[in-house]
Amino acid sequence: MNTNTDADLFDAVQRIAPVIQQHANEAERAGRLSQATVDAMREARLFRMFNPKALGGLEVSPITCTQVIEAVAALDSAAAWTLSNPVAYSQYCARLPDAGPQEMFGGDPDAIIAGPFHPPLHASPAPGGFHISGHAPLASNCREAAWIAVSAIVMEGDRPSTNAQGIPQTIFAFLRAQDCQIIETWSVLGMRGTGSDDISVDSAFVPAARTCPLVPEFEPGAHYRGPLYRFPAMGITAIVLPPVTLAIARQAIEAVKAIAQDKTPFIGSSVLRQRASAQAKVAQAEAAVRSGRTLLYDTLAAAWEKTLAGERLSLEEKTDLLLAATNAVQSSAKAVELMYSVAGTTGIYTRSPLERHFRDMEVLKQHGFASENRWETAGQVYLGVQRVFALVAF
Repeated sequence: MNTNTDADLFDAVQRIAPVIQQHANEAERAGRLSQATVDAMREARLFRMFNPKALGGLEVSPITCTQVIEAVAALDSAAAWTLSNPVAYSQYCARLPDAGPQEMFGGDPDAIIAGPFHPPLHASPAPGGFHISGHAPLASNCREAAWIAVSAIVMEGDRPSTNAQGIPQTIFAFLRAQDCQIIETWSVLGMRGTGSDDISVDSAFVPAARTCPLVPEFEPGAHYRGPLYRFPAMGITAIVLPPVTLAIARQAIEAVKAIAQDKTPFIGSSVLRQRASAQAKVAQAEAAVRSGRTLLYDTLAAAWEKTLAGERLSLEEKTDLLLAATNAVQSSAKAVELMYSVAGTTGIYTRSPLERHFRDMEVLKQHGFASENRWETAGQVYLGVQRVFALVAF
């Protein structure tokens, strides 16, 4: 770990904090992050965290990246989400042939990658690459991106190409943003500032150098020889979403602590902080957030230590990462819902920070990589039964 780089990053987050906070409401209204916030994060080099040093990146540890995202999320959840996705996708570039990352980052180490992970699009083989077509939702920060990452099923005519086991061949492809049409669909409950619109692609050519098989095992490219690029995809999942939800939950708890000092509930004579039900719910929320955060960071640290030692993580250890991520997200949701119930009608007004915390969390807890369904995935692996969520092996 480069502690100087770490300190610089945390100092940079504090330096740009006023910009992020100043433009948070603007992003909510516009349905996308403000250009001022994007520019501030670029200037702070935050988008470079998982890019390799050979291409101007910082190549920080997973722990540092998680902490930075959590610090940004404490300022604005949408800004943190708009940071976390490009950072995660940049780590995936380790799977590409060398010419791909060189093209994408060689001239701009701060290039932003957006992309919908699901559903997969169609990839038709062509000389030197593939023609990509399809439509997918939830392409967060697509308007700020230079590149759009998609998964795609390789087609043989109108049928998927399959392997010997009958499993469709799937690739990851990085398209130029101008080859994708953005379709405005992002009218939602929460996380409004992330600009997670749909994208549509009509036979856009992607050279082979910007594609790779979507499989668990791969050999990192020449620019990606550091241990960060041997860290499993499940570990990257644990870095992206949980720090955002943990920060939201922490902000919700602090908001209720402030409200509880002066508010007198309906048909009551004592302030909220003196009510036993409020006291219990605050304690339960604290336990949920602290335990979720501890399990997340402990699991990430154990996985990173093993990766540094040159060892590969087992399926169960990858599942531990998925479990820690799911637990952090769902525990955060529980904490926010508890705090919302404590605040009563105070929390329903848009002037209350709790109103946005509640909306944002209700959206984030539905994320496919950490939704309630992932409890079942972890249990399937631990019990040795057939797993439905194949990506846990990545």
